[in-house]
Amino acid sequence: MAVRLAVPIMTPERFGQLEQAQERMIRSVAQDDFQGFFDGNVAFHETWVEASGNAKLLDIYRRLMAQLVVYRRPSALLRGGLDQSLREHQGIIDAARAGAFDL
Repeated sequence: MAVRLAVPIMTPERFGQLEQAQERMIRSVAQDDFQGFFDGNVAFHETWVEASGNAKLLDIYRRLMAQLVVYRRPSALLRGGLDQSLREHQGIIDAARAGAFDL
């Protein structure tokens, strides 16, 4: 939902924030730094939610993330691991830059 709302109103600054979060995740994976990866991941997703302009969605997202913190590390092994996650995140950025928002 956040991406669908955000893409039509994305700014270069928001894309820059996404790319910074992606770069942090890439560096963290290379250094086996799970905490750094998850911090970058949270920044990536929160950037989308903030960019959506939907204050209610942002509030719900932040409350949910506060509760899910204990599941971060186990989730790293799901869906193909961290490398797969990096590819998916880059795909989202690329699609959004192309104007695709129904991801």
